[in-house]
Amino acid sequence: MAKTIPAADDACPEEATSDVGACPDDEALLAFVSGELDASEVARLDTHLDGCAECRDVVAALQGGDLVSAPRARERAEPPVQVGRFVVEGPIGEGAMGVVLGARDPELARPVALKLLHPHRRDRRARLVREARAMAKLSHPNVVTVYEVGSHADGIFVAMERIDGTDLRAWLHAAKRSSEAILDAFWQAGQGLAAAHRAGLVHRDFKPENVLVQHDGCVKVGDFGLARDAEGPNDVVAGA
Repeated sequence: MAKTIPAADDACPEEATSDVGACPDDEALLAFVSGELDASEVARLDTHLDGCAECRDVVAALQGGDLVSAPRARERAEPPVQVGRFVVEGPIGEGAMGVVLGARDPELARPVALKLLHPHRRDRRARLVREARAMAKLSHPNVVTVYEVGSHADGIFVAMERIDGTDLRAWLHAAKRSSEAILDAFWQAGQGLAAAHRAGLVHRDFKPENVLVQHDGCVKVGDFGLARDAEGPNDVVAGA
């Protein structure tokens, strides 16, 4: 039976062109190697592989029958015990580009979220710094607050406000919401986006997964990794 390719939550490495698309997961690549995809999905994945060396490595491992090496092509770092001065409590989220860890700042006695890159995504350091700089331009109750950027091992991390809740899509599906609650959540998200526009930023990746809803109902816009200055149509935020 033909399968469709699940979309990943981040774009390919820097060598990929803008039309290559998001990296498929290992299950989709295994279906590709096994001949379980329909013709249109095969064509789409072929195009993607032309511009993504990482996925080509995974496919090569799968074609060689090495189901152990294939996942290592997407190696994930073991959560450290401490990052900078922050004491790690455990992972709270993971995507194609990196992992988000729940941690505590012992000096200020507050919870934080730490975003770190996966080892094989170290080429995305510029994007992570760009995201932090974009968010640091903003001070608004409906935008996730960035505290600092620091170094850890041979990589970097971003310490930011820790959200006690879930993303907007999950929030909408978790329970029956009143029209008033939904409108209020959308309005708050719009306020955060408007604040970014007033600061001269275009988000460029505004979607439910990048809007966070706290348990108290407060909504925060996050993930400014693709943001650019509004003044230049093709320029990303300074510092990229």
